[in-house]
Amino acid sequence: MRPVLFALVFAACGKSHVEPTQTRVAVLPDSITGELGTVGFVMAVDLHRLDLGAMTAMIPDDPPCIHEVLRNAGIAVLTQGGDSWQGYVTGLARPLLRDCIGKFAPMFAGTVTDRGSGFELVVDDTPAMFTWHGDTATITKGSNAPHAGDPPAVILDLLSRVPRDAKSSIVSSGFPEYKIKSVVAWLETTPTTWTFTVHAEGSTQDAAKPWLESIVRGFSNAAAAKGVAIDPGWFVITGTPTATKLVATIPIAALQPPATK
Repeated sequence: MRPVLFALVFAACGKSHVEPTQTRVAVLPDSITGELGTVGFVMAVDLHRLDLGAMTAMIPDDPPCIHEVLRNAGIAVLTQGGDSWQGYVTGLARPLLRDCIGKFAPMFAGTVTDRGSGFELVVDDTPAMFTWHGDTATITKGSNAPHAGDPPAVILDLLSRVPRDAKSSIVSSGFPEYKIKSVVAWLETTPTTWTFTVHAEGSTQDAAKPWLESIVRGFSNAAAAKGVAIDPGWFVITGTPTATKLVATIPIAALQPPATK
């Protein structure tokens, strides 16, 4: 969970402001919401409504097509249900993504093989199938059938709590290993700040606050590794022992890596 949260903050990227359309839940288009299936974790990022230019230095330049993919991508979604994951990306034509992944895969000893109208990516003996329906790419694990139907009611309820103006969202029906019963998180932005809000409900007393504190420590350590100084005042944790909220308000300028001489 923590690497996903860090990735949302560090890799958040996109374009000029676009007014959100009314959908069943924030961030997710209805066409994807209705096909999430039996999942317990959903992460969605609206790349069109985030500022790519602010964090260009954080995005790899090799291969250069990564930037083109990010400029063209619309909404990226990652889901998890049991041992099965599935992803979706809107707005990307097959030739662009196929060409870029073909250049990127060898860096991770991966291989890409065309399969009908899609293709297969294999990294560390783990296959991922990319197939298209209109302008939406669906990524499935190996030979797993694509998900179908609405998600569980608990996931729909958690998704309904995400504000309509959020640029990204994460919901989970729990992380038992951390004694976390549910999570609702989202990212909001201004021209100068990113504000990430996380609501965590623990299954036992005093479980939620330590878990959120571990997120802050992990983010701070990751930022320090990139030479970014962290102000503890950016992070505010409030709430009760079982229902705790983290609000992280981070100046975009502070996340720019120091200039090299």
